[in-house]
Amino acid sequence: MGDDHLSSIFSKVRDQHSAAMRWSYLGVLLLLLFHLINISPYVSLKQKMLQTERQKDRLSEVKSKIETIDKGFKQLKDHELGQFVSRLKSFVSDFRSAFKGLDLIVRQLQEEGRFEREIRARDKSGERLDFRELRESDRSDRVSRRGTPRDTRDEMVQRTRPSRRIEEIPVIQITDQELIDKIKQIEDYMELLNLLKPFIEKNIIEPGYLDLNEYWKTRILPEIQSQFDSLEKEIEAIKKLFPEGTVILRELKESLEGTLLAFSNMEIKTPAHDPFWWSTVEEKERVRIGIEDRVADRLNEPPALLALRVKVNTLLRNQEKFAGEIQKKISALEQQIKDQQEMLTSLAKPLKFIALELNSVMKLFPLLIGLIISALTIWTVMRLRELGQITHLMVKQGASPLLWDWYFSQGFLLRPRPMMDKSGPGSYSSIIKPIGLCMILWAWIGIAAWQTYGVGDIESKHLILVTCISAAVVALSHVYSHVSLNSALSLKNS
Repeated sequence: MGDDHLSSIFSKVRDQHSAAMRWSYLGVLLLLLFHLINISPYVSLKQKMLQTERQKDRLSEVKSKIETIDKGFKQLKDHELGQFVSRLKSFVSDFRSAFKGLDLIVRQLQEEGRFEREIRARDKSGERLDFRELRESDRSDRVSRRGTPRDTRDEMVQRTRPSRRIEEIPVIQITDQELIDKIKQIEDYMELLNLLKPFIEKNIIEPGYLDLNEYWKTRILPEIQSQFDSLEKEIEAIKKLFPEGTVILRELKESLEGTLLAFSNMEIKTPAHDPFWWSTVEEKERVRIGIEDRVADRLNEPPALLALRVKVNTLLRNQEKFAGEIQKKISALEQQIKDQQEMLTSLAKPLKFIALELNSVMKLFPLLIGLIISALTIWTVMRLRELGQITHLMVKQGASPLLWDWYFSQGFLLRPRPMMDKSGPGSYSSIIKPIGLCMILWAWIGIAAWQTYGVGDIESKHLILVTCISAAVVALSHVYSHVSLNSALSLKNS
């Protein structure tokens, strides 16, 4: 083979090796920049997005539990308070019926008293007693007091009506003869009220309130306690999900406990502002409304619950706003990566393998590092081996042996320059640098795997498998590099 032809081949192989070295260095640098500029920010943004989504899910769950507490209070108002209001209406209705029955008895006693007084008066005057005349006189007095005369037929109707009303109205029995005698003697309305007050309180008011309090303690209060127990469980669940609301939740729980204690100790008592409140329909209704409002106010939404809802809604809106900002950054980064891919494609076809789709590369990035670095290493070693073979031929054809020194300098990143007096091909010192490079690459792969862990739908098993395969590929490429270079270097002594 001629020297000129051999020199031409040497120049061509040298240029190919130089190009392989340049593109390999550039590829590694671009891959590192791609990792630092694109992958790392993208992973960081994805992690922030996932964290934001988790916060949104957590706050949404808290919001749902707050709505459950709201429904609990609404159920208390709709059901328990509704039952109690219905009982209050019957409570007042029973009072009215009792007072109507008492009114009938009092009127009858007063009429008897007037009749007896008329008999005694005529008896004292010596007039002949005519009971028919007394009845007619009494009838005339009643007609004159009512202001409208009635005929005999109307009077008969009025006489038969009391018996029918008494059947509809509970009968109030007055057994105290002294009280009966006093009722017959009193005509003034206020005197009559003062006289009947003790009897009314003992026989109508006290039994009615006793029955109402019993209904409250045996029917309404247990249901409220059960509902409040459920609400407290919801509060405890919210505490675990929403530690930033501990103070408000404590206030809410204290509010519920205070309300339940007030309900447990609540005793419905007769109003003290008016001793004759039972004497008018309007005052009875006012008392009923007062009791109803007292219970309803306690069942209203506590201020702490409103504060908790406002805080959660505010945080949820902030998280949604933050998620929107992150999504804008992710979109901008994806567009930036597309621009980089277009630029790489336009620069050089050998770099097309670096232009990858970001969403796809995320799951395989540790493996891609290993594959790309291994491919570049093997490509460079193959060119270096070819250069070693042509160097061997050049020296055999009479070229200076110093050409081997130049050749050794081409692989300084892959192995140390051999010192023939201390080491040779395959010696221990010749594998230190490849092992060091391999460990650096393993560290790079490990960092990439650690960054992508927990991002998106990447499973831990998948990530471990990809990382192990990548590390194995890198190790095999360096084994191939070591063996190939030793083979090339052994040509010097052949």
